[in-house]
Amino acid sequence: MFNSLKPRGIFFNIMMNENNKFLEDTVNLSFFKYISFFITILTTIFILKYLSVSSFGIYSAIFLALNYSRYAFLIPYSASFKKIPYLRGLGKNEKEIQKIRENTFGSTFYIMLIISTITFISSFFVQFNQEIINGIRLLSVLIILQHFNFFYMNFLRIDKKFNFVGIFETILIVLRFILILFFIKPFGLNGILFSYIISYGLTTIYAFIRHDYK
Repeated sequence: MFNSLKPRGIFFNIMMNENNKFLEDTVNLSFFKYISFFITILTTIFILKYLSVSSFGIYSAIFLALNYSRYAFLIPYSASFKKIPYLRGLGKNEKEIQKIRENTFGSTFYIMLIISTITFISSFFVQFNQEIINGIRLLSVLIILQHFNFFYMNFLRIDKKFNFVGIFETILIVLRFILILFFIKPFGLNGILFSYIISYGLTTIYAFIRHDYK
């Protein structure tokens, strides 16, 4: 009788450990989210202080376009969120899961590359001042780097690496804030975009090294 209860006890302990880890990761992620939110507010205040009204309007328009490009592929990522845990529940091997990652990334990346290329080429045909034209060109680079970043963030969540997600986001926002402090005075709006490019690039390389999403 007692032997028959022993496996249940082991299963219960495993479930408790999983729940405790999930709770710990959730608390840590929430903590890092609050830090990121506070630093984001500081960054916005600092940007408002140094940009003119017209430059801030251009800044808002550029990042509105950037956010639209980020959320353009929520459907394939949402499908991956459901498919990968389902396959793991069935005991499928990691090669099949890796194939889903590759298909999701590949299908979205090539479309994003086309959007980025069109954005870059359009900068040679628009009639704006040089600051806006340079901003459009930097935006085309930023679209690609943001896509890499968004890819890693989503699959880290799928793999339940919530603690690292919180650290990853905080490093990104802190690094971005520091870079903006240095670049906004000499370069204005383009200094902000350049700060985004560097912060996205460095943090994505960091995630690439830490986790095998190749």
